Formats: sequence, C-alpha cells, structure tokens
Amino acid sequence: MSAPSHDTLAVAHVVCADAHTRVELIVSHLPRLAASAPPRAWYFADIPAGLEIALLHGSSDLAAAPALDGWLDDASASGLIVSSTRVSTSLVVDSGLFLGGRVPEFFLVATARHSARAATLLRDPVVDVRAEIDAIFTELIVDNDRDRALDLYASWLEHVATGKAPRTAGPPPEWALQASYVARLAHTQVVRLQGPESAVGLLNEAALVRTLVSS
Repeated sequence: MSAPSHDTLAVAHVVCADAHTRVELIVSHLPRLAASAPPRAWYFADIPAGLEIALLHGSSDLAAAPALDGWLDDASASGLIVSSTRVSTSLVVDSGLFLGGRVPEFFLVATARHSARAATLLRDPVVDVRAEIDAIFTELIVDNDRDRALDLYASWLEHVATGKAPRTAGPPPEWALQASYVARLAHTQVVRLQGPESAVGLLNEAALVRTLVSS
C-alpha cells in the first residue's frame, strides 16, 4: 500500500492566551485535524509570535483548507486562541533554515508524527525530555553516526546560544546533513514539551544532549 499523499500544506499562526490554553489546544483540539479519508495529518511548532499550525493534505483535497478555517473558528470560540492568521508559507519548513538549503522528504511526516506524540505526552505533567531526544536519534540516525550526530546537535545549540558561528569547510557530508535535520526535529520537540517560556535554555539543552553520547 502506498503512503498517504501529504504534498500540500494549509498553514496558520495562532496566539494562545497563556501557557495553560496552549497545552489545552495541543492536547484536546489539535488531534481533531487528523483524518483518514481523505488522509490528513497535522503538525505544530512554537514560533516567536505563538504557534504555527499546519494541516498536511493531498493537493486534490479541496476541503482541507476550509477544514482548517473551521478548526480555527472552533478554537477561537472555545477561548483557546486569541488570534489567528492564515499564512501562505510555513516558517517551520523554510528551506533557508536547513543545512544544505533543502527540506528532506522525511521531515514533514516526522514533524507531524512527533507533534502527535507531543500532544499525547503533554497529558502527563511530567515528561522525560531526555528520553524523547534519545528516541528521535535512535529512530533516525544509524548507530555508527549516533555520537557525532549528537555532538553536532549540542554544538549547534551552543553556537546559537553564544552567537558564535560554526566553522565551515566545504559542503557538509551526508551524515552531517541528516544529523542537522534530526537535530532540528529534536530541538523542536524539546520546545513543544517544555513550552517556549521554559527556564531550560539552549546551553542546558546542549548539556542534556551530551549526556546521551555513548550512553
């Protein structure tokens, strides 16, 4: 059986009233966007202005965009969001943010899968973020590349935190490209689970990542 086609995005940026309504939106309201006939998936990610919500669907699914609009109306009426804006492009999958300048094919599906997992995990007040990072790297990085991929992830966080750009020496090797994609997935998941206002900063996240090396 071929995989469902999710080659089109309907995207919105929303603002929640507070941290409590953010979690309630994620846990209770976002899963309603999923559908099997026609196949639809969704993802969310924290952005500077709030949350990016995207509905992944096939190009022939003309009802998907209106479905997202209806979902936004319901979320607003329920008091879960205070404002929403439909946008034409995604900040989360902007190719300019990716090493190599391209969004890999697996990324959207993985982003949707881990968004759904975050929605489930956030039902529990205590979430093991370290275990989540470990699981993502176990799933998407081959064993031989694991330690250097984790090191690249930690180094990236440290560079962003300190403002010191990493040294570049020509095109990155394939393992580094894959590691950078997985690092972006993992960091996004950490923010999903911790919340954008978490006291856990980039350097602390980097230190946590380094505890997974050769563990």
